[in-house]
Amino acid sequence: MRAAYRIVHFVANPFSGLSFPVAALVRGAEGEVSVVMPLGMPDSHCLGSMKAANALLAARDDLAELTSFERLPRHFGPHFTLTAPQSAPVEQPDQWVRRTLFPTVRGQAKRPRRKSRSSKGKKFLDQRGIAVQRHYRPPGAVVQPVTHYVEHEGGLFLLEPLVLRSEDHELANDIRDAITHLRAMHDLLGDEPAGYYTYLLHGVGSKFHALVPGELADFMRVVDTTDPAQERAFIETLRPRPALTLG
Repeated sequence: MRAAYRIVHFVANPFSGLSFPVAALVRGAEGEVSVVMPLGMPDSHCLGSMKAANALLAARDDLAELTSFERLPRHFGPHFTLTAPQSAPVEQPDQWVRRTLFPTVRGQAKRPRRKSRSSKGKKFLDQRGIAVQRHYRPPGAVVQPVTHYVEHEGGLFLLEPLVLRSEDHELANDIRDAITHLRAMHDLLGDEPAGYYTYLLHGVGSKFHALVPGELADFMRVVDTTDPAQERAFIETLRPRPALTLG
């Protein structure tokens, strides 16, 4: 049997789809199941309400005692979801999952990483003549803003940059944040037309493909900007169309 893991997400806002990874079920090569959890849980500021924070706190002990890899208990209800299984290393899979999904973050170490990929992504698009704006969030919506967006007569394009890092867990954090932001915004906007892109500023390679979730939604588009054809098509998509003139 192959070692695998599944991520447990807490749905803080069912209307927007805002969710947070709060645990992982890890199945070893012999079929044994263990639970990996972060040292700290999102607080009411992150979750958007004290009600959501209390619901998550009340479920913490139950999360730690999960034993099934196939399904969550019924009493967890709609507030918790389980992702599709993903492969994990055979040796010490629980430790690998902890390092990858729930690394120890000291102080505010995570904030500079988000800021770094934001500034690098904006510089990349600015250099190619794309008027990109930061932090898209509909008025009154309780969701994490999408890092960048481009809006013109051709439509609204929501963008999350990614930069390869030396540590797998850092890239895993960035991927998780980017996908969570785009999925929440897609659910919030509903049928309103928009484009959702995660664009990579450096070569992806096997490291990226090993960490990106297999259940990546169909509406998301991943662009590797080190591929000239992909970069050209991506930039042309974001570029405003010239107005037609009658002559």
